Amino acid sequence: PLNGDSQLIDRDAMWRSKMHALWIIFKAGRTAERQSVFDQFKADCGSDLEAYATWCLCYDKWGAPNGEESNWERKFNRNSPEIANLRKQYPDTLDFYRWLEWIAAEQLSSAQQAAKDAGMHIGIMSDMAVGVHPSGADVWWNPERFAKGATVGAPPDMFNQQGQNWSQPPLSPINLETTGYEAYRNMVHGMFARAGAVRIDHILGLFRLWWIPENRSAMDGAYVYYDSDIMLGVLAIEASRAGGVVVGEDLGVVPDHVADSLSSHGILGCAVEWFEQCDGVFRAPSQWRPYALASVNTHDLPPAAGYLEYEHVKIRERLGLLTGPAEEFEASAKAEQDAMLSMLVEQGYLDADFAEHREDHEADIVDALYHALKGSPCKLLAASITDAVGEKRAQNQPGTNNEYPNWRIPLADAKGNVVPLETLFDTPGAQRFAQIFNS
Repeated sequence: PLNGDSQLIDRDAMWRSKMHALWIIFKAGRTAERQSVFDQFKADCGSDLEAYATWCLCYDKWGAPNGEESNWERKFNRNSPEIANLRKQYPDTLDFYRWLEWIAAEQLSSAQQAAKDAGMHIGIMSDMAVGVHPSGADVWWNPERFAKGATVGAPPDMFNQQGQNWSQPPLSPINLETTGYEAYRNMVHGMFARAGAVRIDHILGLFRLWWIPENRSAMDGAYVYYDSDIMLGVLAIEASRAGGVVVGEDLGVVPDHVADSLSSHGILGCAVEWFEQCDGVFRAPSQWRPYALASVNTHDLPPAAGYLEYEHVKIRERLGLLTGPAEEFEASAKAEQDAMLSMLVEQGYLDADFAEHREDHEADIVDALYHALKGSPCKLLAASITDAVGEKRAQNQPGTNNEYPNWRIPLADAKGNVVPLETLFDTPGAQRFAQIFNS
């Protein structure tokens, strides 16, 4: 049935329905030729595929690893006889989870090929996350790759005054060095196998990561340094092999030596319009650096329409994420918006009357924000589909876990109506964005 609920994505319900259908397809079997391709995929992926498929099998049969008595992750490891017995007991289910990875990999490869066939120079840009889930297959199967007793996050800043704890265990610098950075090399190689570009989340993490001691707040963390020359070298080598592009999310305070190192390796940075300011004055887009991916916002901010209505202020106040008075943060947000509109007017992207009566010209202001991107020398430009349809709700609120439904907000328009993928590019906003970027 068509999911018309614009409030929340129920991923568990979706998975139950998909699981049933996918199992039927898997059990239908494959031709000899297809089975041969599948067998080769399993051989190529090796232990990393076995780790994930085995973890899925354990979860399938024993449930989530919660509590002391039922926590199979704590009781067993990859060499435990109980794990070997489970694999022998359910060979079809184990192979099913291998098969799911194969199908997903094939679909991603097909999408990239379709993009290239359509004339796209880059095609898919994959995203390399800063870390993995602490209870996922990676940590369970290869605990030696990760540091114990710490998680990764970010120190306090203007946007997240209590700091951030991403609840992800950091890669061990010692293990990386002793293994010749094997896990990292394999990950980067695998990403470029099915994409024309890779975006590195929090690329400053290749230089240093904010480690937070277990059961402590983000404010109690400290920086731990990595060998960035080696990790950037791996990126450069794999990108050169694939003829691909690397974009580093280098937002926040970036030391000069980091910016110089990224530039010398040919890695693009990020220019976010709402962040391109100094002492309360926004820089004209023509002054932005050319080697960057330019965007109006990020997935950690509300969409443009929501930002203009101070959604970022409302969320932080509602969830208790502010360390100072809410009135103070709201006043700074209003001053920031005034400064942004002043820049857009001065640079000729927005009519002064629209800025004066902003409540009646929200769509015009959003369009002006995107016209401004076109005025920058940045090599790559990004458009947000949430901005195209008028969505106002944030997709992600850093510093939260269960307090906010991160990544579970369905795409909806300004009136709260769901926007299905099939009609996305027929919406007026998407049509306007196409005209802006193609002008």
